Amino acid sequence: MEKSEFSETQFVIGYTRELFNSFAYVFPYYYIIHAPSTKLEKESGSDLILKHYADRYYRFSEFYQFKRSKYFNREVFSDLKGKAVIDTSANPKYGFNIYNSKNTQQFNTLQKLAKKRRYRVYYCAPAFHTTPEYNQHFRAETILNNSVVFNFSQPLLQSAIIPLGSNHKIIFDKTVSHICSDPIEIEGTLASERNKFNDDSNSYRQSDYNFDKEVNELYDFVIEEISSLQLDERFEKPEINFFSVRNMLLTYFNIHWIPLFSNQPLR
Repeated sequence: MEKSEFSETQFVIGYTRELFNSFAYVFPYYYIIHAPSTKLEKESGSDLILKHYADRYYRFSEFYQFKRSKYFNREVFSDLKGKAVIDTSANPKYGFNIYNSKNTQQFNTLQKLAKKRRYRVYYCAPAFHTTPEYNQHFRAETILNNSVVFNFSQPLLQSAIIPLGSNHKIIFDKTVSHICSDPIEIEGTLASERNKFNDDSNSYRQSDYNFDKEVNELYDFVIEEISSLQLDERFEKPEINFFSVRNMLLTYFNIHWIPLFSNQPLR
């Protein structure tokens, strides 16, 4: 096993430069960048958050947890029965540790975050590990072509159980990826091949605006929020923060809502 020769900061700079450049000529989209502090990173488990908009309409958010890759060329990863599954001496792999400590619970946080509507959550790691490789890809702007993203919404990552404080890894190359120690194959995608603007399940372009779709989505959203309050069968009134509701409606549906209060009895 060989460690990465470059820092995570170097990887993030190279990766995001190419990522942001890929957005530059896509009109009318724009995005807002959030780089959480170390303290706030614990809440989202993310190094970078991008909120995407079409005109003034919110579309979706992307959450990135960046990893440096180690190079495995001697290790053998076996299943729990001891049967050899992956021999990196025959087929070298890259990999990184899955952090799920008792303090941060990073994996669990990312896993839960990916369940939220309009959220895309990724591990992101390079398929290279040496400084000369990094410098070459940085100059040629081919870091996206040689990096792999792992979408947390995929079923096997959603169902994965990583015990707190355990030593698990994701190992991969450009064609196949696994969670280890008990190898389970998962999906990894080259960063340059991700279609960021034409995902049918997350596309909210102004040109595609459909009133009925928006109303149905709003209805589902409200029902989901009410269900999360776990009201009992008597439908007792929830405690509502009006400013929070207003902000949610504005952020997700571009609805400007001002509550009107009256001392007149309801009819």
